[in-house]
Amino acid sequence: MYCPNSECNCVDNRVLKSYGFIKGRVIRRERECLGCSSHFTTYEISNDDMKNKEIMKAFNRGLTLELETETFNQIEMIKKELDNVSMRIKKIK
Repeated sequence: MYCPNSECNCVDNRVLKSYGFIKGRVIRRERECLGCSSHFTTYEISNDDMKNKEIMKAFNRGLTLELETETFNQIEMIKKELDNVSMRIKKIK
């Protein structure tokens, strides 16, 4: 598996976390590239399950929810950082 970082393309990586997704039908793995240390996520699903419409619908719903949650968490982190910057600016004034 190649690193998704366009500058790296290393094939060596290690699994940081691995767990079942959609009642164990899909395996979600968080990986780290050994070449550039970037992190990425992979999903493993069998060919038979890819043909199963119900499983694929659940997989797509799960991915959508995961992306929404990740985006929400990033927005919250940005808000907290902006609050911290605002407090520092007020202290300087």
